[in-house]
Order: sequence, then structure tokens, then C-alpha cells
Amino acid sequence: MSRIDKLIEQLCPDGVEYKALGKIAKYGRDRIPASKVSEGCYAGVNELLREYRGRSYEVHYPAEERCIAFHPGDILLGNIRPYLKKMWLADCEGGTNGDVLVIRVNDATEVAPEYLWQVLAGGSFTEYNIQHSKGAKMPRGDKKAILDAKIPIPPMEVQQETVRVLDSFAELEAELEAELEARRLQYLYYRNRLLDYSGDESVKWVRLSDLYTKFISPIRDRPKVFDGDIPWCRIEDVEGRYMSDSGAGLRVSQRVIQEMNLKVYPIGTVLVACSASIGTCVITTRPLVSNQRFVGLVCGERIRNTFLRYYIESQTKRLASISSTGTIAGITRKRLDALEVPVPPLEEQDRVVAILDKFSTLTTDITQGLPAEIEARRKQYAYYRDKLLSFKERVA
Repeated sequence: MSRIDKLIEQLCPDGVEYKALGKIAKYGRDRIPASKVSEGCYAGVNELLREYRGRSYEVHYPAEERCIAFHPGDILLGNIRPYLKKMWLADCEGGTNGDVLVIRVNDATEVAPEYLWQVLAGGSFTEYNIQHSKGAKMPRGDKKAILDAKIPIPPMEVQQETVRVLDSFAELEAELEAELEARRLQYLYYRNRLLDYSGDESVKWVRLSDLYTKFISPIRDRPKVFDGDIPWCRIEDVEGRYMSDSGAGLRVSQRVIQEMNLKVYPIGTVLVACSASIGTCVITTRPLVSNQRFVGLVCGERIRNTFLRYYIESQTKRLASISSTGTIAGITRKRLDALEVPVPPLEEQDRVVAILDKFSTLTTDITQGLPAEIEARRKQYAYYRDKLLSFKERVA
């Protein structure tokens, strides 16, 4: 018999009480100026990772002037497309956006935030949240329904032991994640070294505006009808080095494209995120359209699109402008056009890209190596989490 079983037999043999989430927690609604959010402490919906993997710790900046404040112990739940399973237990003071629900425990002596996080990450709540979400094209969680969700509240000793056991499963995953992060940092180091041509007099430097043959800036309007076969892609649909299809499944037709005069990115276009996840670059592998957060560059003969993608991504901090509030506002066309880009021979560009592609694969390929092992641990973790959180409900 496990320690949890013994505690349950001793402290709650007849089952545990289930309470509506709204009885034990509330939504955080206080707001702070974006300029007051410390560097690295902004966690909008784009910064939350899928499958309840927490958040990205890359430094991103608010696009809005005022943010919803969060505090250590708050649970940040992504409320747009609940099936993406985005959630993070905050470990700092910071700010988020309106697409994230800040869930704050009323009394930590009744419900531990770490325990509530485990419950909300469980399969039962996830299915409930998806079932009650609203909207077909862009589903959002129903805020009222979320607060009505039933949460098992065992004695604090059981909560703590449950968290301890689940944390032990998470520790191995964390170790693997740390090793993966080390590889990612190694990749960034070599990327910057390989793209540093500052001392090479044989390499020409050219303004970016002289390297592309076409600059595509999409209109701001969002289509009202998605009934075609051409992907409509957004920042949150970006995964890896290429953008081939929309993860959200949104499509527009040629009729809508013509009526709205939407800009179509041809195959091989370098897409640059100019707001939100600033500096994210991907290459299209099929024609698509996007929202206004992207601009597209069609490269000329002197530079490979893959080489340019890596270089622009390495220059994000130089490209990003500062708003009057002191936060990062975005990347403007003027800054992009003025960027000086090294243009080594095409053979050298291909050599650099081949090396960086290998590093990138090591840190992103889910079918082999560390990413595959991490995925297996996540599935094991989820299985035992659901088993441990299946408490018998006490009958009144």
C-alpha cells in the first residue's frame, strides 16, 4: 500500500469533498502598466507552452499597454483553443494578456496551488474545459463553466503527498528538459559564431532591402469566412523552421482572397514575426496567407532564404524598436530594410545552413533523441496524474 493510500484510508476513508472551482479560487483581474512588467516576466498566451509544459523563458514583451497582473502561486490558463493545453504555475510577479485566465487560490491552507495546478492539468478537467468551450473557428474556454468545474479537495496531507509523488515523475522530465535546453543554448552559441562575419573582409555586407525581390505586408482585416483550402496562419501556428500548414485548421478560399485583396505568401517566403513573438522566422513550404503580425520576404539570387532566416532571427534585439512606455513595440519595415546582412558565397551559405539545421533538429525533432524520450515521460506522467487524482467522492 502506498503512502497516499494509507493517508486516504486514515484521513478520508469515505471519500473526499468536491467543490466548484469558483468556491476555492477566483480570477485575478488587477492590471499593471506594461512598462512595470520586469524583463522575462511577461507570459502571454503565446509564451505558454502546449501540453501543460509551463512557459517559454525567452524574453518576450507585451504588445498591449496594460497587462493583467499575476503573482507567485497563480495559475495561468490559456483560454484560447483549450485543446492546446497551455498552463503555467507562476513563480514570479509579472503580466499577461486577455487570452490568459489568472486563477488565484482563495486559501492556500485549504487548497495548495501546486495541487490545484495538477488537477487542472488532469485529463478530467481538460475534457470538461474543451467540452464547454465556445466558438468553432477559434474556441475559447467558458469562464463561468470553468469556475463551475468540480475539484476534489482531499486533506492537505493527501494533497502534499500527491504533489510530491507527481513531482518525482516531473523531476526526470525536468532533467531531460535541462539537457535539451543546454543543447539549445549550444545551438544559439554556434549560430551566432557561424553568422559572425565582422572580421571577414572578403564577405560583402548588403542592406536587406537590396536582397529581397518582394516585400509582402498583409492587410489588418481578418477574414470572416474560413471555407477554402489555403491556410491562414498565425504566430501560434509556428513550429520549427518551416510553416507548411496551419495547426488551427483555418483555411480561406480564392474567392475571399480576391474579395479582401489578401496577400498570398509564395513557397519559399521568409516570414518574419514583427510583433508578439518578435523575430520568429519561418519559411513557407506551400502558398498561404496570414495575419498582420507577419511580413514576408521573397529572396533574390544572392542569398538563400534559409541563410537569411537564420540571420534575421539572430538579430531580433537589434531590429526590435522601443515604445514610449519602454517596452518592445515590434519590428518596422524601416528597421528591416536598413539591416546590414552578410552575403558570403552561396556555397558558404549552404554550409552554414546545413550545420545549423542539424543543431536545430537535435532540439526540435520529436521522433528521435531527447525530444522523443521527453515525450514518453510526459505520457507516463499524465497517466499517473490521472490515476492519483481519481478520488472517490464523499456522499453527503
